[in-house]
Amino acid sequence: MAPSAESPLRRQLLRTGALLTAGLGLPGVSRAGAAPVADLADRLAPLLRGADGGRQLAGAALVVERASAPMAAGVVGQAAGLDASRRDDRPRPLTLHSKMRVASVSKMVVALTAVRLAEAGVVSLDRDLRPTFPMLTHPAFPDAPLSLRHLLAHTSTIRDPLDEAYYAVSPARIESILGPHLMNPKARRPPGAWFEYCNLNFGLAATVMERAAKERFDVLARTLVLEPAGLTGGFNWSAVAAADRRQGATLYRRFDDGWRVQTDGPEVLSDSKPVGVVEDTFAFADYAIGSNGTLFSPQGGLRINAFELAQLARLAGTEPALQGVEWRLETADGEEQNGDSWGGAFYEVGLGSYQWPAERSPIPGTRMIGHDGEAYGLYSGAWYLPELDASIGFAVTGTPAGEQPAGGSHPGYNRWSQAMFDIAATVLALR
Repeated sequence: MAPSAESPLRRQLLRTGALLTAGLGLPGVSRAGAAPVADLADRLAPLLRGADGGRQLAGAALVVERASAPMAAGVVGQAAGLDASRRDDRPRPLTLHSKMRVASVSKMVVALTAVRLAEAGVVSLDRDLRPTFPMLTHPAFPDAPLSLRHLLAHTSTIRDPLDEAYYAVSPARIESILGPHLMNPKARRPPGAWFEYCNLNFGLAATVMERAAKERFDVLARTLVLEPAGLTGGFNWSAVAAADRRQGATLYRRFDDGWRVQTDGPEVLSDSKPVGVVEDTFAFADYAIGSNGTLFSPQGGLRINAFELAQLARLAGTEPALQGVEWRLETADGEEQNGDSWGGAFYEVGLGSYQWPAERSPIPGTRMIGHDGEAYGLYSGAWYLPELDASIGFAVTGTPAGEQPAGGSHPGYNRWSQAMFDIAATVLALR
């Protein structure tokens, strides 16, 4: 079933999306023509050089904005042409306008889409979802409701499958991968009070939104969030302009014998169809809306560029519904009482975002709202600093396979991500 272009609900959502973003001071166009005040390339270049003098990363990009205006930006490295085993992987430099898969930063767009639909009265963030998904009732808390809010804040007590297959292969329905085995038996508190980071939550959230709005998730995200904010990206390359897609960035990992394409190789960037985990005979035009919200990878499939990462940071950070704290880590006698923080990588969590209070921030003394991404050799971030009305967008690509790089001064970050925060802090005169 193809998405309906002229349904009354879609027209309502389009109007609502435009109205809800009015007055936020967001630009109506992308940063394609903007000239940064300072070039950070010289600051980024050392990140690419390994201890042996060779290249250790594929590329790095950083944008720092204040009050929606670029203060500084820089980019180094390559968007394509590193996989020597592929003759079709031709060299191309990484630019500030190279769209790429930004991984879990995508979750902020999912949350913003849900908020827009809730404000339009199409979904409820707090309605109990168990009548629709009875297999997701936690056996230890059989009377506790499960809501869209819980999914978006990672407090559903749902955990990703052990094999990390948090998606259904279309045309299968999402119910094919659901069951009581997903309810975390180690959760000591009910849904809403126990945190565990879970990608599947966002595929479920997208399914809920599709069923309520009778529209595909990628279309909802584009019409309610991305287009009104001037962001020209899309989920799994859906509706991304052909020219932007051709100039997009391939994501690599670096192995002992060289780089290997991980996602968005030449055959994907030259295509015009969305990508997804689908059977060979599957046609996106035949997708049954509401059957499988994992189709467009809401947990991490957004393709945008470095400028748009910074824009998204401000969009999410100034959204009242995302500024609230849904969960905060509690400890007693050195033990975490209400969830798994991944060793300090999470402290305060909101809808599709998380926060660092000033005393725990990777930029010490500065409160931050946003999200990070990690997948396919990429580390990304989109962060808003409310007290400064500043935003940071960054991406590091082509990192080594199997390496969890140490060296960051913060428990949630490696040396590459921390370097991005350190450079941004210097631009903002915070160090």
